[in-house]
Amino acid sequence: MDLLTFMSMTCICVTVVGFAAGMPECLKIYRNKSTQNVPFLPFLVGLINNLTSLYYGILRWDLTILTVNAIGVPLQLLYVSMFVIYTHKKSQICLQLVYGFLFMAALYGYLHYIVVDHVTLMDRLGLIICVIVVAFNSAPLAEMVDVIKTKSSEKLSISLSVAVFATSLSWYLYGMLIDDLYIQLPSLQGILSSLLQFFLIVKYPVSAKKTV
Repeated sequence: MDLLTFMSMTCICVTVVGFAAGMPECLKIYRNKSTQNVPFLPFLVGLINNLTSLYYGILRWDLTILTVNAIGVPLQLLYVSMFVIYTHKKSQICLQLVYGFLFMAALYGYLHYIVVDHVTLMDRLGLIICVIVVAFNSAPLAEMVDVIKTKSSEKLSISLSVAVFATSLSWYLYGMLIDDLYIQLPSLQGILSSLLQFFLIVKYPVSAKKTV
């Protein structure tokens, strides 16, 4: 087994495990028949990211990207559907879905009717995916600022930080092997973000009674 094959299998495994992280929230919604305080935006952004990444994988014809997102899309659709069924704020959620659909429609129109060159098409789509992932991964920054203010890492999860680090590192190395900057950049951000979280967890430890 060569290094590229090994990293491909590693990326698929760690990312699919990461996708499954939404399953507990999904089961919680199903049991309670209510979305309660579970945020919808991460599921919607996750679906958009998987759809755009799936298309990117098709353009590159990269089986690793294709496999990961072919699994991710139906899972994210399940999460979104479960949320829509059980939410008490259907009008608000449906409005966000409309915004998501309009974004995807505008992206499709731009890529197919404005950008005509295949190489440019891949560059534009890769850049858009990179921006989406970087913006999405910036969400923990607010929690890290709060940790510094309160001098307590109670809001940070060690297990989640480890998962983000492992996933980001795997994709960064894979991106280097296939020479894809649009995979490397958001992965590097994930690595740096998780390392900063590790530092904050060590610097501002919670009480022994707290769990992560």
